[in-house]
Amino acid sequence: DGTRSIHLYNNLHIFEDNQDRSIQEISSENFQKNFQKFDPSQILEKGKTYWFKASIKNKYDPSKALDRFFFDTGTFTKYAEIYWHGYEGNNKFVIKRVGENFRANPEFNLEWWFFGSIVEEIPIPQQDTLTFFIKIKLELDWQFSKHNKAFVITNLEKVKQNNFGLGYKILLYAGFMIMMILYSLGLYFIIRESAYLYYALFAFSILAYNASIFQLTYFIVPYIFPNQAEYELLFRLFIYVGFFSFLFFCKDYLELKKHLPFWNKAFTIVGFAALGFLLFELILIFTSNRFPWDWSSDYIRRLPYIAIPFVLTVTAFIIPCLRLPSRKKYFLLAGILSLTISAIYVLITTLVNNGISASAFFTLLNGSAIELIFFALGLAYRIKENEVEKRKAFTQLQTVENEKRFSELEQKRLQEMDDLKTRLYTNITHEFRTP
Repeated sequence: DGTRSIHLYNNLHIFEDNQDRSIQEISSENFQKNFQKFDPSQILEKGKTYWFKASIKNKYDPSKALDRFFFDTGTFTKYAEIYWHGYEGNNKFVIKRVGENFRANPEFNLEWWFFGSIVEEIPIPQQDTLTFFIKIKLELDWQFSKHNKAFVITNLEKVKQNNFGLGYKILLYAGFMIMMILYSLGLYFIIRESAYLYYALFAFSILAYNASIFQLTYFIVPYIFPNQAEYELLFRLFIYVGFFSFLFFCKDYLELKKHLPFWNKAFTIVGFAALGFLLFELILIFTSNRFPWDWSSDYIRRLPYIAIPFVLTVTAFIIPCLRLPSRKKYFLLAGILSLTISAIYVLITTLVNNGISASAFFTLLNGSAIELIFFALGLAYRIKENEVEKRKAFTQLQTVENEKRFSELEQKRLQEMDDLKTRLYTNITHEFRTP
């Protein structure tokens, strides 16, 4: 009826390509027998190349004027090449290719590009058939789930609803993160305490990492690496900067050097270990010929080597943290708890649903945002606490100065009495000697 989104998972055919064949060979009539019916539960393996194909016939009555639809590549945008074969009026399509570094042929009339998805307008005249072939080179093991948007025929309203709705949420989140960064940087330049600088770096790391997840870095990377858009994966390395800045924020925020010197050293070691892994990743990227795609999978495997010590360190720290005298520790623990709860929820829903949904991912983003709010409140409480300590110190100083002043006056009075006694004694003795 033109109002529903139609998933094509159950109508796809698949061919595993071990020879990097061309579209001309793949689309030839004699080659079609090599395609097999696709099972959506099949796991697509990292490092392999797959071809999908499907044919769509527009069965609508010509009076309904439904001859243009929209195709959403979804999460395959980065590494998919799409070739269309069909008819537009009486003209046979020339081969048209879209994907990560390509723009749609102007004949397509419209290309929607929002946050990593390429949603293309495709003409399918009534009673005509369009066949498409999709070439995918996978960077990770991948499996379809009900949450994936890939391979969906949809309509313009769905496109606007899905992409603009997602866009507003992402922009709201990004605006909040930028506000937190500016807030903490302003405090740092006013107060000159490193805890605020580490907080700003932590917030920026989260923002940069999530910008890569949502593929917003496509707007930035072409200016830094003009012909290597795959380098947007470099933004994933901000996860290590996040580890480092979080631990050093905790060190300075809780004044561990003064209260818990052992944990101050532990946080320092793990924090610099994160920077060591960052350097290791950069060296590996720029010296390995395996970059870009399969590096991402290895990166996922290597990440636990620093993530696990980080999590264990923070978890083990909670008990001694409770012994700290200041109440500002509760803001830090509340922030960690909020992110932990959201992460556990996302993990459970991902395992149950065989994939992460957009709502679950936004739950994780909300958890990180709430964490930063608690940290910001903690910094505000720290300012209040410092002001109270300053007033207390000032009062003590005033008391000491008053006592010192009183002591000086008392000493002066006693000195004057001693002088008076001396003069009186002198006068009396003088009178006795010379009456």
